[in-house]
Amino acid sequence: LQQKTSLTIEGRTIHSVGQNHGEEMDGSGYLVIPGLINSHTHSPMVFLRDRCHGQDNMIDEIFFKTESQLNSDMTENLSYPYLLSGLKSGVTSFVEHYYCIDGIARAFEKVGLRAFLGETLADIGGAFPSTGGLDNFKAPTKSWSYSDRIQPVLCPHATDTVSPDMAQAISEFAREKKLSLHFHLSQRKEELAAIQKKFGKTPVQLADEWGWLGKNSLAVHLLHVGDTDLQILKDSGTCVVSSPSSQILYERLAPIDQFYNRGIPLSLGTDCAASNDQADLLSELKIFTLLMKDRGITNKGLYQEAFTTVTVNPARALNAPIGQILPGYKADLVFVKQALDTLPLEDIWTHLIFSYSSRHVDHVMVDGRFVLFNKDLCLADECELQEQFTKYLREIKF
Repeated sequence: LQQKTSLTIEGRTIHSVGQNHGEEMDGSGYLVIPGLINSHTHSPMVFLRDRCHGQDNMIDEIFFKTESQLNSDMTENLSYPYLLSGLKSGVTSFVEHYYCIDGIARAFEKVGLRAFLGETLADIGGAFPSTGGLDNFKAPTKSWSYSDRIQPVLCPHATDTVSPDMAQAISEFAREKKLSLHFHLSQRKEELAAIQKKFGKTPVQLADEWGWLGKNSLAVHLLHVGDTDLQILKDSGTCVVSSPSSQILYERLAPIDQFYNRGIPLSLGTDCAASNDQADLLSELKIFTLLMKDRGITNKGLYQEAFTTVTVNPARALNAPIGQILPGYKADLVFVKQALDTLPLEDIWTHLIFSYSSRHVDHVMVDGRFVLFNKDLCLADECELQEQFTKYLREIKF
């Protein structure tokens, strides 16, 4: 909210903006912003924190070999550090793509966050390659046992770990159930080379042929793309997810300026603690904006457009009423303290990106209830979560 006004919440949704109804909470001294959406996470991977910097081929040689040990109890308890890192930077929604998601769902439910959750689907690679992965995911979607804060998405791993038969079946199920798709695409030079050799196409061209691209698709990374790929992405309406810190640490930054100049929708994710050590989306947003400036994007609306990468753009791809403070939208709100070290406030967009950090986030509301208040968890005990995390961390063999 950019000016002094009132905000009315009824149940779990925003009822009105600018009108006074019912019991009041004094929000003076705060900016109230929409809950941020982290568009790409593998939250349990904090067990690899500090281990992968500077490592070659970490996906095949480190990720897959350790991830194959996981079970749902482990993914639940290993998720908490990353969820709390995100929550304390104003993230209310995660697009979570990983294994053993029943455990991860329990972690989201316990903390009170919103999740768009999908099991990694792969039959010719990855930590748990299986031809039955899609059928295993279909079963719980028919009787989804979680609260409606936890929504299913389809998560094929990548073009080089999914066979054409599974890829087509995934697309058909997505259309049938109107589910969003979330997948890694053209992330590695090895993927590009393998797909070109096998199919005579780029990963983007193959994903388009398989029906993975579209306005309800989130394609992650895209480090290796050409002009034809960019046009396909543009024409399909696919939302491209960039994770700048992770990409730079792992290989190189994706061509974010080319996506922007082509008018391709962009969103931001923090990836995982193996290749980006925190889920601090406010920090990632600042880095992203600076990198855009460094690549020659200087138009006056850049800062406001940058903010849509963590709000409006992913919400559209997920077809979810979040990411804006409007009547009828979910009451996912972040209360950011206007402190002495942030004054004065002259331009809201400059202020949000460059003056604020996670330490200014005091309260976070999801679905109309506070899950963080005065920087403390409301629904779980942080000390207990740390104890459980430490216990399950010991079970990983490196």
